[in-house]
Amino acid sequence: MFFDSHCHLSFSGQDYTLDEMILSAQKAAVTRMVTIGAGEGVEGNSEALKIAEKFSHVWAAVGIHPHDAKLVTPEVLEQMRKWFLHPKVVAVGEVGLDFHYLHSPREIQEKVFDDFIDLALEVKKPLVIHDRDADLVTYNHLKVGAQRAVPVLIHCFTGTKELAKKYLDLGCFISFSGIITFKNAQDLRDILTWVPKDRILIETDSPFLAPVPYRGKKNQPAFVVEVARCISQIWNTSLENVAQITTQNANQFFGL
Repeated sequence: MFFDSHCHLSFSGQDYTLDEMILSAQKAAVTRMVTIGAGEGVEGNSEALKIAEKFSHVWAAVGIHPHDAKLVTPEVLEQMRKWFLHPKVVAVGEVGLDFHYLHSPREIQEKVFDDFIDLALEVKKPLVIHDRDADLVTYNHLKVGAQRAVPVLIHCFTGTKELAKKYLDLGCFISFSGIITFKNAQDLRDILTWVPKDRILIETDSPFLAPVPYRGKKNQPAFVVEVARCISQIWNTSLENVAQITTQNANQFFGL
C-alpha cells in the first residue's frame, strides 16, 4: 500500500483522465494520495478540493505556489482560511520560495510565505514547502516562523547533505520524488542512506518528474512505486517495507 504525498491531479495538460489516473493508482496499490491545489493560481485549490471530495482516498493541500505570490491579497488569504476548515484539506501547501524563475518578486514571495506560516499555525495544519534556489532563505523563514509548532514537509527535496541536516534539526520531514531514479542523482541517493527512516515520505509531483523507466512521459500517482523501488534498493530492504514505512510517515504527517 503506497501513499503519493504530493501530486497535482487537477493540473491541465495531463496525458490521462482523472479516472484513468485513479484506476492506475489503485492497480499499483497506491491507496492514498494528497493532491496539491497550488500551482494554478488561486482557483486551482477549488479544483483540488473537488477531487478530494469525489474520492475517499484522496485528500487536498491548499495554498499558493510562490510563482503566484503576487496574486495574494487579504481577500485571498481569507478564502484560504475558509478552505483550511474543510475536512478533506490536510495541509497548507505547497508554499515557500522559488528564486529560480522569480515569476513573483522575491520580497512578495517572502511576505506571502510568512503569511502562510502564520496561517498554518492558526489553523494547526502541517506545511508543505516548495524551495527552489532559495535554500537558506527558506530555512531561515521556517526556523523563525514555524518553530516546530506544526509539522513541516520539504517537498521534492533536491538539496545538499548539509541542508538536509538543517531541516532535520528543525524536525522537518523530507519527501523524495522520481528524481532519485535519475542517473545523475547519486548525491540524493547518498542522502537517503542516512536520513532517519521515520522522516521520509515519497511523492510523484505528477504530472512532472516521471521516474525511470517512465522518463519522457507525463507522471501520475501510480509511478510513485518506482520511487519506493529505488529506496528499497538503497536500503537493501523489500519494496513492501518501504511502502509500509513511508505510508506510516505520511499518515502521521497529514494526521490521517
